[in-house]
Amino acid sequence: MKRILVPTDFTEQSENALEFAYQIAKKINGEIELLHVLDVPEGDQYSGSLSTGGELTGGGHLDDLFFVKLLEKTKERFQDILVSPEYQDVKIIERMKIGSPYKSIIEETEKGSIHLIVMGTSGVNDWEEAIVGSTAERVVRKAKCPVITIQNKVNLSDIKNIAYASDFQYNHDDLVDLVKEFGVTLNAKIHLVKVNTPSNFKNDNENEAILKSFAGENKFSDYEFHIYNHEEEEDGIICFAESYGMNMIVMATEGKTGFSRLLEGSIAEDVVNYSKIPVLTFKTQKA
Repeated sequence: MKRILVPTDFTEQSENALEFAYQIAKKINGEIELLHVLDVPEGDQYSGSLSTGGELTGGGHLDDLFFVKLLEKTKERFQDILVSPEYQDVKIIERMKIGSPYKSIIEETEKGSIHLIVMGTSGVNDWEEAIVGSTAERVVRKAKCPVITIQNKVNLSDIKNIAYASDFQYNHDDLVDLVKEFGVTLNAKIHLVKVNTPSNFKNDNENEAILKSFAGENKFSDYEFHIYNHEEEEDGIICFAESYGMNMIVMATEGKTGFSRLLEGSIAEDVVNYSKIPVLTFKTQKA
């Protein structure tokens, strides 16, 4: 996990994500790719592009003067970050692209050089966003690398309790390795959390056997397990994290899209939208 992608729109949430990514990169001797996307609305057939130096090339019917001014302002903001004393211990590479923020982020991860995304999110604020889905939610659904979403300012050293939420019916090896790595790196305790709902109810003995079996098979050492009763899984995970003082939530997502997602929902994506603490997700396959 050496190269961390941080999408930024220079909002407070983006700054919180950059600070958090910086702390991770410094601890693991990694580097940061800071990406800003000049958002072009869907259907706008702009044919211009950005050179490696961030210069506007090509043509199109959008107002090029507007883009030139926007580029100048973006470069100034990048420069403020690059010369800031608080970011001098980690290599930061700035990138600018034109297009859809969501698509541009996914394109960067498909190059294979990104090992982790850390991005800010404002969560779900209105009915439209709840239906369409935030950029963070869409990235979580499609990204091929782990994603950490963050709303508020968080110090890495404060993460001492990590809630790994799952039904524990499938062994997601890559995610388990990642959880254990974070636990060791941060000297944090792992909490295996199973939310027991009326629609998928098991008695305590059954749930305890599932959790102990999972912990044993995956050789967890410094951990606790919890059976938390709630009507809905996503609300239960968030309520557990708040009630038990968790500092991070970790979940797998199967990347459901389209009609299947509308029918079955996506618990991880809902948690990303509503959680006030960092959420680490990883798109994985059932094993």
